[in-house]
Amino acid sequence: SEAGRGFARARGLNIASGRDAFWLSHYPPAKMVYYRPTPDFGDPRIKLAAAAATDCDAPFACRPRVVFSGHQHLHQEIAWTDSDGAEHLPRVIIAGNGGTKLDSSGLPGYAHGANAKASIRCTQRFPDVLPGSQKFPFGFGAGRMASLRTASQHGYLHIERDVNAPGDLGWVVTPKWVGTAPAFPDAESVHCDGTALEK
Repeated sequence: SEAGRGFARARGLNIASGRDAFWLSHYPPAKMVYYRPTPDFGDPRIKLAAAAATDCDAPFACRPRVVFSGHQHLHQEIAWTDSDGAEHLPRVIIAGNGGTKLDSSGLPGYAHGANAKASIRCTQRFPDVLPGSQKFPFGFGAGRMASLRTASQHGYLHIERDVNAPGDLGWVVTPKWVGTAPAFPDAESVHCDGTALEK
């Protein structure tokens, strides 16, 4: 696919540069948005292409620090956390909230209804296989725990190079908002999919 070729090219450029890099992709390699009761994790072909492009042994040799994408008309940040506290997968930032009509229904389902919120912060372990499939691999982010921030509010990103940036990203990424910045309240006692947090 064109997305797969794009990730492969990006990997080659990243290895050749030997420096911190970020990748740009219209379609995100990972997402968790809701238009139905079940979450939409993204196109499996693109997720597998991104997983293949970031598959190497040397830390960050073929991995960008962050992947910027759009497609969804909202803002979502996905930060992967491993047992050692490091982020061994690139952070994913969906910045599709700069256009006209926002995806107001894209936030986790329990954030709607009588207690609807315009933004939410939650955690989720991504599955090993695609939901509804017993064997098709999930792709990028499989089996990893992630923290997500999602907002349905107009804005854009300000990106500045800084090798000393917090989180070892190599870049300072600052969301800018139209109007008051979203509060990103924590989801109370539940994961992003609405299941109870482990005790």
